[in-house]
Amino acid sequence: MYFFKFLINSLFLTLIIVFVSIIIFYFLPQLYFFNFSTIVLYVLISSLFSHYFVMKAFETPKAFLRRYMLSFTIKLLASLAFILIIFFIDKPNALKAGLSFIFIYLIFLIFETINFLKYKNTNK
Repeated sequence: MYFFKFLINSLFLTLIIVFVSIIIFYFLPQLYFFNFSTIVLYVLISSLFSHYFVMKAFETPKAFLRRYMLSFTIKLLASLAFILIIFFIDKPNALKAGLSFIFIYLIFLIFETINFLKYKNTNK
């Protein structure tokens, strides 16, 4: 049940990011680049997988910590590989892609952390 709630909230957050981005790209079309939607989709999917993997071990603190660190490491390395691929595919927009990725990644990281803390506080 908790993961379903996280999924819905993640999709809602993604819609907000996309909506704000559409407005920004409408008024500042020079900021638009083709791979923006790919970045948003990647961060959403990696966040969902990471959260699901970590939450399976939430009840045991040692297992939770190990899974969290493993998940964070895998997500970070996969994200590095992903953004490098984006850089090589779309060199002219590498700076835009990098900044967008960092911004969206941080938004989702904060969102995940808040959700972990809420879940921890409600399940003491």
